[in-house]
Amino acid sequence: MNQEIEELLANYASGQLSEEQAQTLLEYCQANEEMGSRLVRLTQIDRLAALVLDDDGEVFAREFRCRLEADREEDEFSVGIIGRLQRRKVFRLVTGIAAALVISLIGLSVLLMGGGDGVAMLVRVESSDWSSAAKEFRVGDTIAFERGLAEIYYHKGVGIVIEGPARFEITGASEGYLHYGKLVAEIDDAKARGFIIDGPNGRLIDLGTKFGVSVKANGEMEVHVLEGAVDAVSHDGATANLRENEAMRLRPDGFVRLPGADGGSFVTQMPPEGGKVASYVRWGFDELEGMVVRNTGRDLAADHADAELKSFGEANSLPQSVSGPFGKAMRFDGRGAHIESSYHGISGAAPRTVAFWVRVPRDLGLLEGYGIINWGNVRAYGGAWQISINSTANDGPIGNLRIGTHEGFVIGTTDLRDDEWHHCAVVMYGEPNGSPNTATHILLYVDGELEPAARKSVRMINTKALPEQEDHGIWMGRNLGYEFEGSPAGESYGKFFRGEIDEMIISDTALSWAEVQRLLKENKMPE
Repeated sequence: MNQEIEELLANYASGQLSEEQAQTLLEYCQANEEMGSRLVRLTQIDRLAALVLDDDGEVFAREFRCRLEADREEDEFSVGIIGRLQRRKVFRLVTGIAAALVISLIGLSVLLMGGGDGVAMLVRVESSDWSSAAKEFRVGDTIAFERGLAEIYYHKGVGIVIEGPARFEITGASEGYLHYGKLVAEIDDAKARGFIIDGPNGRLIDLGTKFGVSVKANGEMEVHVLEGAVDAVSHDGATANLRENEAMRLRPDGFVRLPGADGGSFVTQMPPEGGKVASYVRWGFDELEGMVVRNTGRDLAADHADAELKSFGEANSLPQSVSGPFGKAMRFDGRGAHIESSYHGISGAAPRTVAFWVRVPRDLGLLEGYGIINWGNVRAYGGAWQISINSTANDGPIGNLRIGTHEGFVIGTTDLRDDEWHHCAVVMYGEPNGSPNTATHILLYVDGELEPAARKSVRMINTKALPEQEDHGIWMGRNLGYEFEGSPAGESYGKFFRGEIDEMIISDTALSWAEVQRLLKENKMPE
């Protein structure tokens, strides 16, 4: 299209179309079918944008947004709208001028709803190298991947988040079969009541609810009801009803009631898509001036985030400068060497990402894993924020990446004790009600890949500031539980970290998988 037409569309979208321009636009549309279709699209976006912004909006609005995603590569306008939706901003279009035109250019159901016999659509894939050529899924289609997350939306009004490794089959317009893996199904339309998930040992029938299903490789199947109710049906016809917070294991020989629903076993919502310009602090350890490590971040605590090399107890036990993946790194001896910044970190329930490189010795002792980086108040439940190498066998596998919040933790699946450099990231994303928790809102990445959690505990996250008498800010290399000499936490879990770290970053945004990958490969934050 020529420049004049593009300008007319731009003025229409921004509400700056004059009467003369409106007449010109009308004439163009009457003479050009493509032009008319674009104007119809603009008007429909105006009418549905407010609904799309509501995560609990109507099915039509959810599908509308998915269609925009599907058109992303072909339509620059769709890209722009998606960006605005992601930033949660609404703009108004002038609809009155073109009302007659919209009526004359009807065809909206074809444009937005499409045709064919698709029963579900792919909304997003995150933290996975799996990609599907299909935007629409039909009965008989299978979704299978080894890692990461996929969000599927049934047109009947059911959203599903699947966690890999998984294999899920679309078996009907209101049903699916989970061969193995984990999923959470959430019904957002009353008409979808009766949605079915089948598995190796039985059938689950929704009664208006949100529930998690897991199927292990050996066929062991569980259902956890997070909201509402579910009917379970075994292969021999036995039935059972489960209500909110109840759980059950389905076996070939019958049902086994479990103590209660474990929402912490499932990823209940997709992480943010990223793309936000992040503020962050960064200690690359190349900017060492005497005993001070300079912060080279952007817009986050820039005036007081420099850090100081410190020793506790033993003389000359300071962190040592060594070679790292990107320039210089810091070595901690596990005896008292640590780094302290007056910056207090990100507090409350705000989203955040902590990313860094770490090299952990093969012979790491059980009292040498805690305290890679931390801040907050260990005396308040959920009030601490400490990343470590797990050294507590009762919590999970020794040697794996761990984030602890005091009485809440998530532990990854990769043993890092191999004397090799690994890139790690801990991402916490927000919750509309402001109450994120360790089980459902924290993702761990090792070497750019999402870690299936080996162990989790459920604890609300509300990182607290320290009391004034303990005003030490962020520590690197020192256990937050070791706040004073003789602390029981120090004796039980160790006082200092032994190993090497490089390129420590704290951001005020939840980075996406693609952004974590960029940090791994290019050492660059989103710009």
